[in-house]
Amino acid sequence: MNKFGINLNEAFTRIEKKINETKLLEVNEINDKFGIRIFVKPECNQKTGSFKYRGALNNISKLVSKKNISNLVCFSSGNHGKAVAAIANKFNLNSTIFMPDSAPKYKILNTRKYNGKVLLHKGTRSSMEKRAIDYAKNNNANLIKPFDDRDIIAGQGTIGIEICKEFIEKKLNLDAVLVPCSGGGLAAGIALAVKKSFPDAKIHPVEPMNFDDTTRSLLAGKILSNNKLIKQSICDALLVPKPGKITFSINKELLSYGITVSEDQVIKAMQIGYHYFNLILEPGGAVGLAVLLKKQFNNKYKNIVIIASGGNISKENHKSYMIKN
Repeated sequence: MNKFGINLNEAFTRIEKKINETKLLEVNEINDKFGIRIFVKPECNQKTGSFKYRGALNNISKLVSKKNISNLVCFSSGNHGKAVAAIANKFNLNSTIFMPDSAPKYKILNTRKYNGKVLLHKGTRSSMEKRAIDYAKNNNANLIKPFDDRDIIAGQGTIGIEICKEFIEKKLNLDAVLVPCSGGGLAAGIALAVKKSFPDAKIHPVEPMNFDDTTRSLLAGKILSNNKLIKQSICDALLVPKPGKITFSINKELLSYGITVSEDQVIKAMQIGYHYFNLILEPGGAVGLAVLLKKQFNNKYKNIVIIASGGNISKENHKSYMIKN
């Protein structure tokens, strides 16, 4: 247990045999192209197609072991909801998933495949959260938060444990990790794990342009929200309006500065992921790779890890990105 009250080792022991261990990928051609040794952590190949499975599994498994539960509720842009529905199905529990009506149809349909009851919400993220919280209270259900929960963060931190294990085995020093960031749970969990084995490693959160709440919050030293923008982003998984309270308390202490990437860079990163690493990435899952195109770390770091956080995208939609210039 660390000072933030998050038990990474307990989470790893609980879920390690029930998840996919996503081994680091390295391609010499990419290393030569960018002049830096790059390792990709393919969480797009995790169960249910994203890293969210880890946190949800740790949280729900712990709940199931401690008390008699039957109903789960969550709010999600898609990936967390799909994970919760799949795990609920595994434990023969009922799940109700609140998702924005703007969520990709592919994510909605795939969540329903796991017998999740999907309720589409028209309105703001905060009003969707409130609706889910009220629903949980009124229906004697357990609310599974997407990121601002210690057991969720611990589950995501198992990614960092796996990274450190491989780097220690390779006898390499880990200089930096690039982490797609929305609410901050993935970044917080990875930072807690990595800093334990590689205290000098830099953890950089990566966000889409115009949705850089964590980047700005780190600079300000306090939680800031995204401005109310009419413009949306193709990175639908990364549009939470502000960092979580628990996640930011960790991230403001452990993260290095944030980085933002453009939509064009994200699309090129999706193409790199597919053509060089044979990975199908959704836009939000490719923002870490997009940082390579900025070429700002070539002379700064020798060994970096990039988290490819999700691949929940239809074949047709993904194919359309592969032909864009």
